[in-house]
Amino acid sequence: MLQVLLVRHGQTASNAHGVLQGHLPIPLNDLGRRQAAAVAEGLSRHRPEVEALVTSDLPRAVQTAEPIGRVLGLTATADTRWRERSFGSMEGQQVGDAELWRAAAGTLNPPGAEPLEAMAARVEAALVDLAQQQARRSCVAVVTHGGV
Repeated sequence: MLQVLLVRHGQTASNAHGVLQGHLPIPLNDLGRRQAAAVAEGLSRHRPEVEALVTSDLPRAVQTAEPIGRVLGLTATADTRWRERSFGSMEGQQVGDAELWRAAAGTLNPPGAEPLEAMAARVEAALVDLAQQQARRSCVAVVTHGGV
């Protein structure tokens, strides 16, 4: 049976300030880089051993996957289906008022946002494909986002 470990990317300045990131190319902050290194160290002790590494293509996920790949001796494969939900016109806005919180929670579809149902179908397809592609492995780590 394949074990899939979902790893949320490390902290960004936007996370720290309550900003909806969506598909914005936001990098990790210093704390996020330390978190990524700590996750990498933890995964080096995980059993069964992590045999493959997949990541969202967004910078914060890729930057989280980099130390994991180094420690485990793996090359991460980027897959856009593991991206965070797009928040359309609300991307880059600070979460504070009720409408923005509803968008973050998925109960509101802002103009231009990816509908929650579409995101769920996208992630489900990525998971099904992952299970098929990695069927001979024991454990795969996927670096992704909180919404996923």
